Amino acid sequence: MFKKYKGKNVLIVGLGKTGFALINFFNQIQCNIHVTDIKPIFDLNKEVKKLKKIEPKPEMTLGEHKEADFINADIIVYSPAINPKMPQLERARQAGKEVYSEFSFCAKFCDKPIIAVGGSKGRTTIAHMIGFMIKNDKKMFSLVEPTTIHLSIILLIPKKTKWNMLLLKSLQENYKPLKTLNHISQLSLT
Repeated sequence: MFKKYKGKNVLIVGLGKTGFALINFFNQIQCNIHVTDIKPIFDLNKEVKKLKKIEPKPEMTLGEHKEADFINADIIVYSPAINPKMPQLERARQAGKEVYSEFSFCAKFCDKPIIAVGGSKGRTTIAHMIGFMIKNDKKMFSLVEPTTIHLSIILLIPKKTKWNMLLLKSLQENYKPLKTLNHISQLSLT
Protein backbone atom coordinates (compact mmCIF):
# COMPACT_ATOMS: atom_id res chain seq x y z
CA MET A 1 0.00 0.00 0.00
CA PHE A 2 2.80 2.44 0.84
CA LYS A 3 5.33 1.23 -1.76
CA LYS A 4 4.45 4.20 -3.94
CA TYR A 5 5.88 6.50 -1.23
CA LYS A 6 9.23 4.73 -0.91
CA GLY A 7 11.98 7.21 -1.78
CA LYS A 8 9.55 10.13 -2.00
CA ASN A 9 10.26 13.52 -0.44
CA VAL A 10 8.00 13.94 2.59
CA LEU A 11 7.57 17.22 4.45
CA ILE A 12 6.29 16.97 8.02
CA VAL A 13 4.93 20.26 9.33
CA GLY A 14 5.11 20.55 13.12
CA LEU A 15 7.72 19.00 15.36
CA GLY A 16 5.66 17.95 18.36
CA LYS A 17 4.72 14.42 19.36
CA THR A 18 2.70 13.95 16.18
CA GLY A 19 5.66 15.07 14.05
CA PHE A 20 7.90 12.42 15.63
CA ALA A 21 5.25 9.72 15.13
CA LEU A 22 5.09 10.71 11.45
CA ILE A 23 8.89 10.68 11.16
CA ASN A 24 8.90 7.15 12.56
CA PHE A 25 6.16 6.04 10.18
CA PHE A 26 7.75 7.52 7.04
CA ASN A 27 11.20 6.20 8.04
CA GLN A 28 9.72 2.70 8.09
CA ILE A 29 8.65 3.08 4.47
CA GLN A 30 12.04 4.60 3.52
CA CYS A 31 11.06 8.14 2.56
CA ASN A 32 13.30 11.20 2.40
CA ILE A 33 12.07 13.24 5.34
CA HIS A 34 12.22 16.98 5.87
CA VAL A 35 10.64 18.60 8.94
CA THR A 36 9.66 22.20 9.43
CA ASP A 37 8.48 24.10 12.50
CA ILE A 38 7.79 27.79 12.95
CA LYS A 39 9.34 27.77 16.42
CA PRO A 40 12.97 28.94 16.58
CA ILE A 41 15.68 26.38 17.28
CA PHE A 42 16.23 27.59 20.87
CA ASP A 43 12.60 26.71 21.65
CA LEU A 44 13.10 23.22 20.20
CA ASN A 45 16.31 22.09 21.93
CA LYS A 46 14.84 18.78 23.14
CA GLU A 47 13.26 18.05 19.79
CA VAL A 48 16.46 18.85 17.87
CA LYS A 49 18.50 16.55 20.13
CA LYS A 50 15.94 13.82 19.54
CA LEU A 51 16.01 14.45 15.76
CA LYS A 52 19.80 14.10 15.68
CA LYS A 53 19.47 10.55 17.05
CA ILE A 54 17.17 9.43 14.23
CA GLU A 55 18.71 7.54 11.32
CA PRO A 56 18.62 8.55 8.60
CA LYS A 57 18.62 12.12 9.91
CA PRO A 58 15.72 14.20 8.60
CA GLU A 59 16.50 17.59 7.12
CA MET A 60 15.24 20.47 9.27
CA THR A 61 13.92 23.99 8.73
CA LEU A 62 13.30 25.70 12.05
CA GLY A 63 12.08 29.19 12.88
CA GLU A 64 10.29 29.61 9.56
CA HIS A 65 8.31 27.79 6.90
CA LYS A 66 10.24 28.08 3.63
CA GLU A 67 8.16 28.07 0.47
CA ALA A 68 10.76 25.87 -1.25
CA ASP A 69 10.33 23.10 1.36
CA PHE A 70 6.64 22.85 0.48
CA ILE A 71 7.15 23.02 -3.28
CA ASN A 72 10.00 20.45 -3.26
CA ALA A 73 7.98 17.89 -1.28
CA ASP A 74 6.05 15.11 -2.98
CA ILE A 75 3.78 14.69 0.03
CA ILE A 76 3.10 17.03 2.96
CA VAL A 77 1.58 15.89 6.27
CA TYR A 78 0.84 18.41 8.99
CA SER A 79 0.17 18.06 12.72
CA PRO A 80 -3.24 18.77 14.31
CA ALA A 81 -2.13 22.14 15.72
CA ILE A 82 -1.24 23.47 12.25
CA ASN A 83 -3.79 25.70 10.53
CA PRO A 84 -4.96 23.79 7.41
CA LYS A 85 -5.31 27.14 5.62
CA MET A 86 -1.70 28.11 6.21
CA PRO A 87 -0.54 29.97 3.04
CA GLN A 88 2.29 27.52 2.31
CA LEU A 89 -0.13 24.57 2.48
CA GLU A 90 -2.58 26.37 0.19
CA ARG A 91 0.15 27.08 -2.38
CA ALA A 92 1.34 23.46 -2.21
CA ARG A 93 -2.21 22.29 -2.92
CA GLN A 94 -2.41 24.69 -5.86
CA ALA A 95 0.88 23.26 -7.14
CA GLY A 96 -0.70 19.79 -7.14
CA LYS A 97 1.13 18.42 -4.09
CA GLU A 98 -0.45 15.76 -1.89
CA VAL A 99 -1.31 17.64 1.33
CA TYR A 100 -2.82 15.86 4.32
CA SER A 101 -3.47 16.41 7.98
CA GLU A 102 -2.19 13.50 10.04
CA PHE A 103 -5.79 12.39 10.47
CA SER A 104 -6.79 12.60 6.80
CA PHE A 105 -3.63 10.74 5.73
CA CYS A 106 -4.35 7.90 8.13
CA ALA A 107 -8.05 7.81 7.30
CA LYS A 108 -7.34 7.68 3.56
CA PHE A 109 -5.01 4.71 3.81
CA CYS A 110 -6.59 2.77 6.65
CA ASP A 111 -8.18 -0.35 5.19
CA LYS A 112 -10.52 -0.95 8.13
CA PRO A 113 -13.64 0.94 9.24
CA ILE A 114 -13.01 3.72 11.74
CA ILE A 115 -15.33 4.81 14.54
CA ALA A 116 -14.36 8.33 15.61
CA VAL A 117 -15.57 9.46 19.04
CA GLY A 118 -15.21 13.14 19.90
CA GLY A 119 -16.49 15.65 22.41
CA SER A 120 -15.59 16.66 25.91
CA LYS A 121 -17.81 14.55 28.18
CA GLY A 122 -17.62 10.77 28.32
CA ARG A 123 -15.79 10.04 25.09
CA THR A 124 -13.42 7.48 26.64
CA THR A 125 -16.32 5.70 28.38
CA ILE A 126 -18.38 5.64 25.17
CA ALA A 127 -15.39 4.38 23.16
CA HIS A 128 -14.86 1.54 25.64
CA MET A 129 -18.58 0.69 25.54
CA ILE A 130 -18.52 0.53 21.73
CA GLY A 131 -15.34 -1.56 21.93
CA PHE A 132 -17.05 -3.96 24.34
CA MET A 133 -19.94 -4.41 21.88
CA ILE A 134 -17.53 -5.02 19.00
CA LYS A 135 -15.58 -7.57 21.06
CA ASN A 136 -18.81 -9.34 22.03
CA ASP A 137 -19.52 -9.67 18.32
CA LYS A 138 -16.20 -11.60 18.12
CA LYS A 139 -14.47 -8.86 16.12
CA MET A 140 -11.01 -7.45 16.86
CA PHE A 141 -10.63 -3.70 17.31
CA SER A 142 -7.98 -1.19 18.29
CA LEU A 143 -8.57 1.91 20.39
CA VAL A 144 -6.36 4.83 19.41
CA GLU A 145 -6.33 7.90 21.64
CA PRO A 146 -4.32 10.69 19.96
CA THR A 147 -3.17 12.11 23.28
CA THR A 148 -1.14 8.96 23.93
CA ILE A 149 -0.85 7.17 20.58
CA HIS A 150 -0.63 8.98 17.27
CA LEU A 151 -2.94 8.26 14.40
CA SER A 152 -0.20 7.10 12.04
CA ILE A 153 0.02 4.00 14.24
CA ILE A 154 -3.35 2.77 12.87
CA LEU A 155 -1.63 2.15 9.56
CA LEU A 156 0.73 -0.28 11.29
CA ILE A 157 -1.91 -2.22 13.28
CA PRO A 158 -2.04 -5.94 12.41
CA LYS A 159 -4.44 -7.05 9.68
CA LYS A 160 -6.49 -9.24 12.07
CA THR A 161 -8.00 -6.07 13.53
CA LYS A 162 -11.42 -5.43 11.96
CA TRP A 163 -12.16 -1.96 13.37
CA ASN A 164 -10.25 1.11 14.53
CA MET A 165 -11.72 3.42 17.10
CA LEU A 166 -10.30 6.92 17.52
CA LEU A 167 -10.80 9.39 20.33
CA LEU A 168 -10.60 12.73 18.57
CA LYS A 169 -8.99 15.92 19.82
CA SER A 170 -11.20 18.97 19.40
CA LEU A 171 -8.99 20.24 16.53
CA GLN A 172 -9.56 17.02 14.59
CA GLU A 173 -13.27 16.82 15.33
CA ASN A 174 -14.19 19.76 13.11
CA TYR A 175 -11.92 18.80 10.23
CA LYS A 176 -14.14 18.89 7.10
CA PRO A 177 -12.54 16.02 5.10
CA LEU A 178 -13.34 13.74 8.06
CA LYS A 179 -17.04 14.18 7.32
CA THR A 180 -16.59 13.18 3.66
CA LEU A 181 -14.88 9.82 4.22
CA ASN A 182 -17.41 7.01 3.94
CA HIS A 183 -15.59 4.47 6.11
CA ILE A 184 -15.65 6.70 9.19
CA SER A 185 -18.52 6.83 11.65
CA GLN A 186 -18.30 9.88 13.88
CA LEU A 187 -19.95 10.28 17.26
CA SER A 188 -19.60 13.60 19.05
CA LEU A 189 -20.41 14.03 22.75
CA THR A 190 -20.86 17.44 24.32
